Parts: sequence; structure tokens; C-alpha cells
Amino acid sequence: MEYYVGELDLERYSFTYQTAGTVDHSRHFYATNVLFDGGGRALAWGALVGFTGTRGWNGCVSLPRELSLGPRGELIQHPAAELRTLRGDRLDIHHDVADGAVEIGDVEEGQALEIAADLRHGTNAVFGLRIAHRHGVLDIELAPPAFRLGDFSAPLARKGAGTALALFIDRTVVEIFINGTACAARVIPLVSGPVSISLYSHGDGKTSARGSVWRLRADSLFTRWRG
Repeated sequence: MEYYVGELDLERYSFTYQTAGTVDHSRHFYATNVLFDGGGRALAWGALVGFTGTRGWNGCVSLPRELSLGPRGELIQHPAAELRTLRGDRLDIHHDVADGAVEIGDVEEGQALEIAADLRHGTNAVFGLRIAHRHGVLDIELAPPAFRLGDFSAPLARKGAGTALALFIDRTVVEIFINGTACAARVIPLVSGPVSISLYSHGDGKTSARGSVWRLRADSLFTRWRG
């Protein structure tokens, strides 16, 4: 899904754009709606598709995103601040690794998680997070010129030695925000039960991560089929 930023001339019925880019790199995210709240924030939602063997999940609504423009007219997206009210038990991230992996910790019930971290790394490092769970492993790899969520990959602009990551997991959906500019909402194989989270890095020196993992108090927000 793409965006265009420019000027709309209602007298001539013309639109001239100055900047353009990608709202969401996943084909599972579409049909966005944007509204403005009382404080002037622009908030966006999308519909999610791509589920298989489900009873009614296709078309469910994504997490809300706060939209703004950067200094060059680029679209900036962040998770809506209200999502912080869902945060429960916290696991701190204060880890360093070079050419290997280090365990961050375990979450007993990891089917609904938020991860927010600032990472410092070499400009040519291949690094990311690995989430091992009852049904398999989810790799989140951050290595410009691309990022990867499991078997899905998308372009990622190189931003020097720092990367800001926000990640949400809700059972069969992952939503990722990288530096506020590269985003994807993606249907994934089920994540449930205990999870183990680790940081890995290969090449170009040490990678450092500072941040937190929260177990989300989200059970009451989602409708479950009880057959």
C-alpha cells in the first residue's frame, strides 16, 4: 500500500505530490481508514487478510497507528499511545552480542506481546530477534537493505548505526514498526504458550539492545470461537 504527500487543488481538481512511499509492505494489510481525534492526531487502521482455516478472522482490524510527517515529507508511523495501557508483566532488554546469540528471557504466556527496543549495531551487521515458541520459531531479522519476518521480507533503508524497533504479536498476527518508516502487518503461524526471546548478530562488531518486552493484557479484547 502506497502513500502520496502533496497539494490538492480543489478549483482545478488536481493533485500534485512531492513525496511518496509505502504505508505497509505486507499484502495482508489493506482498506485503511484515517480519522482525526480531538487533539489533532491522525490515526489509521487497516484490515488484515491472509488467514487460512479460520472462522471469521479475515478482515479483522489492525492496531491503530499515529501518522505524522517527517522533515522531508516522509510518512512517520508509530503505534497509538493508548496501546501502552495493555502492558502487563515486563522483561527488560539490556543485552549485547557479537557473532552469536544471547538469550533475553522467557515469557510464560507469550501469545500477546509488545517489544520496544533501540538497537546499536555496525552498519553492515545482520542482526535481529528470535522468538521460540510451542509451535516453532519466528525470526525478525533487521539487515538493510531488507528486513524479514519469518519467510516474508521487504525493503529497509539503511539508517546508520541505530535502529528503533516496535513489535506486536497477537497469536497469528505480527505488526512491526522500524524507525517509524518501515512497517508491516502480517499473518503468521500461531504463536502461543511459553516463548523464549533471544538477540542475535553476525558480522561488523557488537550489537546492543536496550528496551522492554511486555506481556499484553489483551485476552478480553479479542473474540474467540468456542466450538
